[in-house]
Amino acid sequence: MLILESLLVPFEPGKLVLGVWILVLSGAVMLISAIVGKLFFKRHPLRQFTVVFSNVGFMGIPLVRSLLGNEAVFFMSLFNVVLTVLVWMYGVYLLTGSWKDVSLKKVILNPCILAVIVGLIFFVCGVHLPVVITETIHNLGNLNTGLAMLLLGIYLAQTDLAAFFVKKEVWKISILRLVVVPLITLAMLVLIPIDNTVRMVLLVAAATPTGGLLPMLSQQFDQDYESGSGVVSITTLLSLITMPLCMMLVPFA
Repeated sequence: MLILESLLVPFEPGKLVLGVWILVLSGAVMLISAIVGKLFFKRHPLRQFTVVFSNVGFMGIPLVRSLLGNEAVFFMSLFNVVLTVLVWMYGVYLLTGSWKDVSLKKVILNPCILAVIVGLIFFVCGVHLPVVITETIHNLGNLNTGLAMLLLGIYLAQTDLAAFFVKKEVWKISILRLVVVPLITLAMLVLIPIDNTVRMVLLVAAATPTGGLLPMLSQQFDQDYESGSGVVSITTLLSLITMPLCMMLVPFA
């Protein structure tokens, strides 16, 4: 609903052009993450997943909404499209070691993808919904942050944080996911002449912690669910420190 609300705005050709930029640069950010993950965890696909896929939906979207407004949610939603497609393709491949379990149906029918498809149709066609519907969408979208906190609380409750804090691989993952990937992304964005809002959206997406889908997919594909849950919890806690520090380095804010 939050994604759909961000797309229920008057049509602007300039915004559509920036949206194309977002899709292209989102792919570049994901490629950077994949290369970093492959370089440092060549024989550990699960750890590669932790570096590649960030928590754009539950952390990135509400964060940019608070910092930059609904326009930024429009752009972050498009980043989320790229990430979601890759999760159900490359991500599933990493967790299973095979392309057999990759399902295009799951990609297309993902709620985030459906919301973007419907929202873009409304955006391009200039559809105006009745107030009672837009208010309902708005109110449901506002649940996003609260639900994210509940989900994180569940992960934290199921994780032995003390045990994970002493694991070297968890710290290595955290440094790569929360420091290395955002810094490389920042260096790339400084060199690209693009709207500053787009730059900030891409940087926030790159700086978010490991995605919450990891423990769910780990359980689904018979991987180490507890390790996935632990990495999500630790990187999320550490991101409370690393994300503000990363934003302080931004020369284009």
